[in-house]
Amino acid sequence: MMRLRNETRIDRARVTRVARSRLAALVARARGAAAVVFVVGTVAAASPAGATVGTDSASSAVRLSAMGMPVALPAALANPAGEADRGRQFAQAVGAPPSGASDQAAPSGPDVAPFSMSPTDGTPTPGSQTNAGGVPRAPDFTPTRDGEFLPPVDAPPDSPASGSDGFSLQQASPPAAPSSSPGEDLPPPTVTPAAPTARTGTGSAMPPPIPFDLPVSGGGSPTASRVSPAAAQRINRFLLDRPDVRLTGEIDAVSAPIFLTPAEASQSARISVGFVNSVVVMPEASRLVVWVNGQKTIEVPIEATSDPLYFEFPLPAGLLRPGMNQVRIGASMRHRVDCSIGGTYELWTQLVPAMTGLSFSSGAQPVSRVSDLPSVGADDTGATRIYALNTGASDPVSIGRMLKAAQVASVLGRFRHPVVTVVESLDKVPVAPGAMVLAVGTVADVRPLTSAGASEGVNGPIVAFQNEPSRGVPILVLSGGNAAQVDAAIDRLNALVERDINQTRAAGRLPWRVPDVPAYLGGESYTFRELGVPTEEFSGRHFKTSFEFNLPPDFYAQGYANVNFRIDAAYTPEVLAGSTLQFYVNDEIAMTFNLTSTDGEFLRQRLITVPMKSFRPGTNVVRVEANLATRTDQACLPGTTMNQAKRFVLFNTSRLIIPVFARLGVLPNLAAFSANGFPLGVGTDQPVAVYVPGGQPAAGAAATLMAKLAVSRGRVFNIAAATAAAQIDHRPAVIVSALPDLDPGILTRVGLAELALGAQSLPQNHTSDASVPAQGGAGKDAGTFDALLSQVEALREQQQDGVYGVPVDQAADNAAGAANMDDTGAIYARWREGMSGADQVRKWFRDMMRWIDDAIGINAQNLGASLGGGSQAEVPAQYTALIAQNFAESSGMTTWTLLTADDNTALATGAEGITAPQAWRRLDGQLSSYLRQTGLVRTSADLKQRVFETVPFSITNWRLIAANWFSLHIVSYAFFLILASAALGVATWIMINLTRKGDLW
Repeated sequence: MMRLRNETRIDRARVTRVARSRLAALVARARGAAAVVFVVGTVAAASPAGATVGTDSASSAVRLSAMGMPVALPAALANPAGEADRGRQFAQAVGAPPSGASDQAAPSGPDVAPFSMSPTDGTPTPGSQTNAGGVPRAPDFTPTRDGEFLPPVDAPPDSPASGSDGFSLQQASPPAAPSSSPGEDLPPPTVTPAAPTARTGTGSAMPPPIPFDLPVSGGGSPTASRVSPAAAQRINRFLLDRPDVRLTGEIDAVSAPIFLTPAEASQSARISVGFVNSVVVMPEASRLVVWVNGQKTIEVPIEATSDPLYFEFPLPAGLLRPGMNQVRIGASMRHRVDCSIGGTYELWTQLVPAMTGLSFSSGAQPVSRVSDLPSVGADDTGATRIYALNTGASDPVSIGRMLKAAQVASVLGRFRHPVVTVVESLDKVPVAPGAMVLAVGTVADVRPLTSAGASEGVNGPIVAFQNEPSRGVPILVLSGGNAAQVDAAIDRLNALVERDINQTRAAGRLPWRVPDVPAYLGGESYTFRELGVPTEEFSGRHFKTSFEFNLPPDFYAQGYANVNFRIDAAYTPEVLAGSTLQFYVNDEIAMTFNLTSTDGEFLRQRLITVPMKSFRPGTNVVRVEANLATRTDQACLPGTTMNQAKRFVLFNTSRLIIPVFARLGVLPNLAAFSANGFPLGVGTDQPVAVYVPGGQPAAGAAATLMAKLAVSRGRVFNIAAATAAAQIDHRPAVIVSALPDLDPGILTRVGLAELALGAQSLPQNHTSDASVPAQGGAGKDAGTFDALLSQVEALREQQQDGVYGVPVDQAADNAAGAANMDDTGAIYARWREGMSGADQVRKWFRDMMRWIDDAIGINAQNLGASLGGGSQAEVPAQYTALIAQNFAESSGMTTWTLLTADDNTALATGAEGITAPQAWRRLDGQLSSYLRQTGLVRTSADLKQRVFETVPFSITNWRLIAANWFSLHIVSYAFFLILASAALGVATWIMINLTRKGDLW
């Protein structure tokens, strides 16, 4: 009974607290409403008679007629009807200033004028918060642990707005009411938003520092005009290198290189951009800005919440230049109502590739010179489509010749994502930007398909461009009177590649992106400016910037040492202690640096270390983020998100310093393979063996893979086409084929023994997930092949990587399998019964190691242990294509790399998806799988690895190798310490005894 009374007393006290807090909330809301009434009433005094202020807010609100003006109040203080008088009395009761305007009912319906954020209509006071659409509302209330609502923390009065304040370490003023105009020079056109257009086809100088933040009105900056959707069809050169470019957060940007011929650069051109954005983005304070070669060309409000908007702007004469140009598209976004750091993750602007690009007054110019090959560009998916004409020769030598020609064209053209497709005639080639035709063969072979070579005769190699106006795509012809002359034509073109690459690599940079990506070999230091990061001042809550750099394929420093950042930055006293500066490497957080000063701080070359374990061979993406908390944001008064006072700055004088690291080759390693084809071509001049068992149907996928490898390496691989599996024994090789065409022995040797069994019984009607719609269901058939894979997957959970010794009657098993291919239950039961006690011990050990890894971060690789001891990779249940690497021999460093899929259609789709930049840099381990429906790459852990020396012997390198190896093998390190301690003890005992004997003597 006493307990019940106590609980009742507690409940009454809680109800009392809730009632008091809600009363305080109502008073605070009324005060906020009074402030709104005062401001709107002031605007009304200067407005014509009968002028009204309305709202189109999506939130529930009513209009209160106070002092002669309708004012929007939250639904919490209003009912659907009859609340105008109550609200007016409430506002007057809490001290609303009197007004001389007559008291009248609030108008409703379409006659209410929409609330305008332009200077002529007035601006909201800092004391009033705005809802979606610019509607003033009362401040938010913060819930407590008991479910009560308390008023926000009071903030000092706001000062009048005076434009964008520069960065200062002085105490920042609370947010001032900013200018709400999207731009003084931007007319408010009323144009129907553009619908997305259909897909039309399947080393520059650093710019000056860019102050990228909220725009300042009336700056005279160029603006864009909205155009009809049909105008997007005029784009001659697409800009984006991937189909899913999304700018996120309060500040984000993407850079795109574009190569122009002298004829294109001399034309008058227009740049266009299409986008759609999140509904929570405040258009009054959010801008999309486009720079071309460092000059601002487009600045438009971000206000495409339903359908994509399309803008275009004529470029000034002389802005574009022959050669490489840099286009930078950036977004500065602010949330409508949320001032928290978490709210910034709701902000995004999706760029529409088919609407973003350049258009020329005379259209796209034909490619007539080899040096203009980079002007082919890419299509709206970011891929450069190379259509290789099938000249009728399907022998491996001709296929190998086509593979090398595709590499040469891709490297010379600087195609970041080349995709090769074999076609039978020019009629199969679509007319679209980002496409070219490659004709390789003797004059007799190519003459029926093209007219090139008719005038040159057959007396030598032919390297020529053919441009037919009816085709609309350039045709690169590599031909000659015989096969030797065709090879000479390819070599002549390759000589230009070597000259260009040698000049670029001499500077230690990669020319595939803008700005150029530096290559660290150990001991280098680059400023953020050299890495493409401008000095940026910031007034928001969540700052971020990113850059890329390359590490060599034999990078071996994942277990020791640190990468050093020397940061030049500053933040104002407005930023609260506990704010953070975070460093992400390859999308994983690597280090958090706390900002602890309460008086602001100027960081001068502040040392911040990031563990090297976060980095990998090949391309690495580093993202620097700052989470800036302030009391103003905690209060979140109206207008806070539009504050332009700078609170943080990151200078481009900051540095990234990579120390000297160990160099050692580790295989299998798909990350190193994606970096530059490692270990192909390492320490040998022998041609790379390429085996395409499927012949011509798989040649396009093989050419796509080899072209991507050549682009990553920056140099062409010599090709030795193999006609049989026996020809690739004892040598590194690349194998590209669909599963039905593969020898099961090859699958077993590359670690895909599970697929070897399935390939033998693959049904003819098996459907790959690349040929079905990308929906949520399973992407593959439930046939025998997948049923068998499901069995093996289930068995692997019971006994991972073990050798199954199951006693079975082979003859009976074969008969049963022939009678019923789908009788999987009996097979599963028989295998489960054959599991021994040792398997259960192994399972227990594996579970224990997983727990240790989760608890203290030590895994089996650190302990030098193996959970199964096998060399077979784990095959995922669903995939479009697989790429695997393993040793071809039981000893030695000879590796085979296999790209395979269920059929040739899936193989072509998978080759295009895996070589896309966003997927290519995620390859790792022994096996990586690509799933078309999601575009994701899944990697498996390394099983058995071997190492070999890649640089000349040096004590320094081997000392670093030992440091990294012991860091990755803790048990071995502990055992070594025990042995060293024991040896030291024995040596000490011997020395003591010898010394005593000497004393006796």
